[in-house]
Amino acid sequence: MKERCGMSFSAEVKEELGIEDEVEVDATNLPLTFVNTNNIGNVPIAIASLKQEAMLMLELSQKNINDSIDALYKVFPEAKEKVGKREDRVNFINYEVAEYMSKVSTLHMNATESDICNSLYKCFADIERISDHAINIVGHGNGKIKKPTYIEKELIELKELLNKNFEILMASELNEERLKSLNEFEQQVDDLTAIYRQNQINR
Repeated sequence: MKERCGMSFSAEVKEELGIEDEVEVDATNLPLTFVNTNNIGNVPIAIASLKQEAMLMLELSQKNINDSIDALYKVFPEAKEKVGKREDRVNFINYEVAEYMSKVSTLHMNATESDICNSLYKCFADIERISDHAINIVGHGNGKIKKPTYIEKELIELKELLNKNFEILMASELNEERLKSLNEFEQQVDDLTAIYRQNQINR
């Protein structure tokens, strides 16, 4: 597995989730990979572990979006099952994290830490919605669209645009200040968006 955001999931994630070459989850209710729900610790440790858990959740959602779009124009009969399993895991992470964060909120924290925790809470909810969209998309795949090759090029362009946005989030490590500094990535997204819109008009 590739290293994401300066941290490698290859050891911990493969061991705990049974991952082989990609993020695949067969069991929904395995313990969280980075967050110890039975031990809050202190606020900085809690925030660090929550960020790591969010990045893994984001990676699962990205894989779901890619597979669901692929299922629209490829023969991909196993897509619905794969996306469904990851969605179950994403939902479980979101639920467990919400419970954990309610405990973390009882700890004393400064204004910056409080803002970070609030932002992370919103991040988890938004990431969960991404995976929800994948479930909706995959339901239209595998033969339900007539002549899917007509939209193949458009869907490939859309995937490229979405994955560039995922890349920005991964590179930022969900750090707002670092996100602001990623001007090069932002320009690439703007360029891809402009190309995608123009291609839509041309079609």
